[in-house]
Amino acid sequence: MNIDVDYNRYNMRRGELPAVFAAAVIADLFVFYLFYRSIFVCIVMLVPTIVFIFNNYKKYKVKKRKWKLAGEFEEMLGCISDSLRTGYSLENSFYEAEKELSLLYGEKRDILCELKNICSRLRLNYTVESILNDFAVRSGVEDIKNFSEIIAIAKRSGGNIISIVGQAAANIRDKREIEEEIRTLIAGKKLEYRIMSIMPAGMIIYLGICSPGYMNILYGNISGQAVMTLCLAVYALSYYIAGKIMAFDNMCEGNQDAGIKRIRRKRVKNGSNDFCALYKIAVKSRFGPDMDKISKKAGKVYMGMTADKACIRFWNSWFACTVAAIVAAVLIILSGIIYSGKSTGYICILAVSAAVIIPYGRLKGLDRKLKYRNEQMIMDYPDIIGRMSLLIGAGSSMKGAWERIVNDYTKRQKKGNREFRYIYEEMRQSLFELKNGTSEALVYERFGQRIRLIPYMKFSAMLAHNLKKGNRYILEQLNMSSLDAYGQRRENVKRMGEEASSKLLLPIMLQFILVLIIIMYPAIMSL
Repeated sequence: MNIDVDYNRYNMRRGELPAVFAAAVIADLFVFYLFYRSIFVCIVMLVPTIVFIFNNYKKYKVKKRKWKLAGEFEEMLGCISDSLRTGYSLENSFYEAEKELSLLYGEKRDILCELKNICSRLRLNYTVESILNDFAVRSGVEDIKNFSEIIAIAKRSGGNIISIVGQAAANIRDKREIEEEIRTLIAGKKLEYRIMSIMPAGMIIYLGICSPGYMNILYGNISGQAVMTLCLAVYALSYYIAGKIMAFDNMCEGNQDAGIKRIRRKRVKNGSNDFCALYKIAVKSRFGPDMDKISKKAGKVYMGMTADKACIRFWNSWFACTVAAIVAAVLIILSGIIYSGKSTGYICILAVSAAVIIPYGRLKGLDRKLKYRNEQMIMDYPDIIGRMSLLIGAGSSMKGAWERIVNDYTKRQKKGNREFRYIYEEMRQSLFELKNGTSEALVYERFGQRIRLIPYMKFSAMLAHNLKKGNRYILEQLNMSSLDAYGQRRENVKRMGEEASSKLLLPIMLQFILVLIIIMYPAIMSL
């Protein structure tokens, strides 16, 4: 029985290690020999390739195992919920779930090992809360962690266990259905990209076999090696972009979140008044109303600072970009006059374009971040509603449920989790106001006013209204809102899936350009 397995790590079996090593060596030879025809380059890049392949293989296996465990856990909750409805206690429901799932899965599934572990510990008089908490920590699956916390609260406060388990199972089922829809929506484009990603290597092999002399100009000389290095960089870029697009269900937790973290770390440094005078002059002009709108957007995007500091932060960076763009334009004009006096008209157009595009791009970047922020909040809304409903149903107060959600997010960040979620940051700010003595109803109202998204405005109004009139119907309203939220999330996922499918055209086009370069460069150089 595999009792203490850590699902956050993957230990390769004896048969896997040589197989993955051989795959890494083949990949190294396949890529670098094709692009450089140099054994020396293959040897130099062998260690980085092995490290890359091993790390990605382990991540893939961990992710796959967690996905299977989450699905099996959903089935386990369904069995426990059915047992509870027929009159079994929570502890005895685990015994019944073990019997049912052993017939469904066999003996080698992770969930059966965990159920055997749970049942054996229950016989030794361990509490359900401690057993589930240990399982949640080792699994690293968010649904299992949430269920463990909710059961612990329900056992302490005497909540309705039957209702809690049933609702938790329904929420997990809805989430997995949405994730399956995501996979289905972009499956076709994934296949198209994978086929297209084989084309450059296939073209090099084909030309090398059918016309060996045609490709010689790409090897053994500096210019040819530079072209092949550029092709390899384009290939890596297309792979990176496709990976980010196909992982859109994680709501861009990679690059964009890292950028947000840099903003948070540098907020004091960038909050200075370097361009304050320019801002005061510009805001009094006819562009003042537009600048106020942009400042409000910055206040929503830059978390962890007041609206005034966010305004200063953005306009400092925008004026700095504008000054840099003007300097670049002047340098382009001077260089053009000195080295190419006959083409001053084109050079001036280039300079003006640089001076306009850079500041404009900074403004559009703020719009993209605001759009990302709104989409992330909308996608997180069902989880917030679902957790609030489960925690309140387990016997927690609204304030206690709010604090628990924020504290869980804070713990994940302290443990090294790189995620940055706007909604939890807004909830953290509201919790800070609560601890400073602001009335609870006013805090919830401010929460909705800051976010300015319809679902959250309704949510905050519902909390404030129930707080003033009594919490008699809050659970029913949260459950109804949860159903609507998951329905809305499905619509959002369909839209985002279609957008992701369209965005995959970019890496496909990069692969096509790569093929054109490989074909056309030798032909052009032979003229």
